[in-house]
Amino acid sequence: MGHSAQSRKLNDALTACLQRPLGWQKNSPARAINCIVVAVSGGPDSFALAHATAVFAKQNGYSYQCVVVNHNIRPEAGEEAELVLAELARHHLSASIIKITDPPPSQGIQEWARQRRYAVLLDFCHQHDACLLLGHHADDQAETVLMRLAKGSAVDGLAGMQKVTWKQDICCIRPFLHLQKSALTAYCAAHKIDYVKDRSNEDKRFARVRMRQFLARQERSKYSTYGLRLSRAMGTISAYHRDQLSQWMMRHATIQLGLQIRLDRHAFDRLPEAAQHYLLRQCVKGVGNAYYLAGFEQIAAILGKLNKRTAATCGGCYLYASPSAYHIQPEWGRAAPGLSPIASGQTISFDNRWRISASHQGQIMRYGQLVRNRPEQVSLISESLSAYPLRVREMIPCWVGLDGRVLAPHFSSGMEKASIYSRQNEYYLVAWPLDFPPLLQNMLLVEASSMNEGMDT
Repeated sequence: MGHSAQSRKLNDALTACLQRPLGWQKNSPARAINCIVVAVSGGPDSFALAHATAVFAKQNGYSYQCVVVNHNIRPEAGEEAELVLAELARHHLSASIIKITDPPPSQGIQEWARQRRYAVLLDFCHQHDACLLLGHHADDQAETVLMRLAKGSAVDGLAGMQKVTWKQDICCIRPFLHLQKSALTAYCAAHKIDYVKDRSNEDKRFARVRMRQFLARQERSKYSTYGLRLSRAMGTISAYHRDQLSQWMMRHATIQLGLQIRLDRHAFDRLPEAAQHYLLRQCVKGVGNAYYLAGFEQIAAILGKLNKRTAATCGGCYLYASPSAYHIQPEWGRAAPGLSPIASGQTISFDNRWRISASHQGQIMRYGQLVRNRPEQVSLISESLSAYPLRVREMIPCWVGLDGRVLAPHFSSGMEKASIYSRQNEYYLVAWPLDFPPLLQNMLLVEASSMNEGMDT
């Protein structure tokens, strides 16, 4: 395949993935994307993505920025990051390095690195009003699906990685999931890009490395094809289930601020067992703000307790049954945050649940913390929050100013912030939820239109 054909192939992939998110964002001043951020690890996949994105951005009038994350795990990691930066500079690609300073754990290093990498990349995207591009390709997808199959994952897991997802209000895009790594390596060769080999990719302590080496054998290459076929089939089934159960949720469930879900008990009990498991796993993940879905054994045990009207905890949630409903609420003490300072006009993440903006300098804390630490000020906002159940109310983020003023938040879906920010000389606090599972996002958007009654700050 020629130089121009290679370039066109990658450009078409970028256009197909970016056109809809960027076009939608352009029509939404509250969430406008001003920059495309590319995560660059130094391999041929991320280098090809960085180079092709720079071409796409210039052709379509977007700014872009490459970000190299130094996990600081190996002694040579800093030098390797500088080599990646130098190669990007040689191709006139704007880039910067972010160094992770937290000490790595003794176990689960790859998962820790993944979570820390996402944290710094998403924070960078928030600072630059950017979407995030990731260089995962078809070979990565096959490895992911087969690893999940070996672990007994369900339909959603076997669907593999999605091309477009949302994390902490940031649009994350994987435009090359349908392209083989060989196509990206060929692109690098055609553009004379010298990529860096990460020696950790040969460390057999890591499950992904073992899977990659297993699939590398010629006689086993067919398994990659099987993995991709499985991913497409499960993706279709998952999307269908999500659509059907999302409609069920709209009819038979209510949600409050992403902090409580109420499921109509009689309607839930009539669902097939598989659907009950699916719904409950998604609800627990959303309300408990868990990183992963709860295991099937956990959910089966929870369902057994709920049927006996026994309360239970799972994934950071407290679950109980009333005569007419099943209730899922967060555990108050689970991963409770400290007080978070916020500057005038600043947007921060709080409690790993919210993105929050405030008009004036102060501190953000849960309402429950406000009750305990500043009881004399609670009366200023208690009436506006009185409609919420106690467990929900205690989790609501509040603002305390330097002058002692207290504010309850205006809750937003993230779509309407511009109109709030345009108010002049007014005190305001805006909060919108992060990382809610796709199944529940429609409910959250519907709730946003009505949940601010009586909450005008």
